[in-house]
Amino acid sequence: MSMLAAAWTWIAGSRLGRAVGALALAAAAVGLAFLQGVSRGRLQERVRRDQIALDAVREIRRVEDRVARLPRDEKVERLKRWSRR
Repeated sequence: MSMLAAAWTWIAGSRLGRAVGALALAAAAVGLAFLQGVSRGRLQERVRRDQIALDAVREIRRVEDRVARLPRDEKVERLKRWSRR
């Protein structure tokens, strides 16, 4: 009889074995739920960081568009003020 078959016979055939088997199944279920939670948390964090990056790109584009619409003289004047700081 193989070792696996002997272990299965003990788990299925005794009250203590059934209790150990039930505890092992419960521990496996808790472990699986924990790992799924960790995975979901990582995904949410990645989505949050991507949203922050997207917002930054949108702000850059908004400022670039606003500056592009300024008259040339205003751009030169603002650049001079900014470079003096």
